[in-house]
Amino acid sequence: MMILIAFLVPVLSDGFQIHVENNSVSPLLDAGTESTLPIFKCGEDGVSPNPRSCESFIKCSHHLKYVVPCPKGLHFRNETSQCEIPCDAHCDRNLACECGWSTCIPECEEPNGIYAHPDECEKFIKCDDGKPTVFECSRGKAFDVNRKKCTPKNEVNCKIDSENELPAISSP
Repeated sequence: MMILIAFLVPVLSDGFQIHVENNSVSPLLDAGTESTLPIFKCGEDGVSPNPRSCESFIKCSHHLKYVVPCPKGLHFRNETSQCEIPCDAHCDRNLACECGWSTCIPECEEPNGIYAHPDECEKFIKCDDGKPTVFECSRGKAFDVNRKKCTPKNEVNCKIDSENELPAISSP
């Protein structure tokens, strides 16, 4: 019985993380990165997204926090409190374009230019000094790749596919 109690003390101590795969425990933060990482404080018991990584979540128990890794290749999804396929988890914003999320803003091919939005005919992307910004056409209009502007939808032949993407158009 003494061995079990000795094992539980570090697991229940604040500032340790549990590695489910190999059943080990390690400090939550290492000294080299502690000052640059967001602070997370446990309130109620339960699970929360890890602000430092999509590949794990924070489990709070009796005001103590534990970082619990997701199984390899999965990300934590806050809405379901479960680890899921990264595109389903909607955690890593860098996957927006790869996963086809509406928050996708493709990178600029040229520092200044206009592009058709890859997923929505009513939107377009304008790049200024390499920074992409998504714009939405006014109601009833869609982006016309030939005229390089928003025009009435009935005058636009919009097809969403990789062949219809607009190459960068240099701004005057």
